[in-house]
Amino acid sequence: MRKTWWRVPAYCIAAFVLGSQLVMFLESLGWPMELRPVGMLLLFLGWLLVGGLVFFRHMTQKEILLSATIAAVFQVLLAVALYIYTFLQVKEKLMTDYQNSVDVMESILDMEVVRTEPYQVSLWQIFRYADPRMLFRQIKMGMYPYLFVCFGKKEEAKPPEDGRRDSGDDGAETL
Repeated sequence: MRKTWWRVPAYCIAAFVLGSQLVMFLESLGWPMELRPVGMLLLFLGWLLVGGLVFFRHMTQKEILLSATIAAVFQVLLAVALYIYTFLQVKEKLMTDYQNSVDVMESILDMEVVRTEPYQVSLWQIFRYADPRMLFRQIKMGMYPYLFVCFGKKEEAKPPEDGRRDSGDDGAETL
C-alpha cells in the first residue's frame, strides 16, 4: 500500500476551509437564507464528486478506506473534545449563576437560613445546555469521508507467489 493515508483528511480539511469561505462570501453578497439548505447540498455533492473523480481516482478502495478512517477518527476525537469543553464551560457558568443567585438571596433576606450548597447543579441542567445532539451530529459528519470509497479502484488480483500463472490446469492430461 502506498503512502496515501494523508489524502482524504487533507482533502476534507481543504474542502471545509474553502467551503466555509465560499459560504461567507455568498452571505456577504446577500445570499437568501431560504436557499442555504439547497446550496449546502450542492456544495457537498460538488466536493464529493470533485474528490472522488479527480483526487482519489487512482487510489484503491482499501487505500481510501484507510485514509477515510483516519479522517473519521480525527473528526470524532475533535467532536468529543469540543463536547467536553462545552460541557465544562456550561457547568462552570451554571455553578457561577447558582452561586450569584444564592448571594443575591442572602443579601435580600440577610438570613443564614438561605445558605445552601453552592454546587448543587443538576445533571439535567448541564445536558440541557450542552446538547448531546451536537456531539452526534459531529460524529455523523465524521463518517462522510467513507463516501469516497465508492470512487476507488477495485483491488487487482495478485499473481501467485512462485511467479507462475494459474492456467486452471490441474495436471490431468486431456485427449
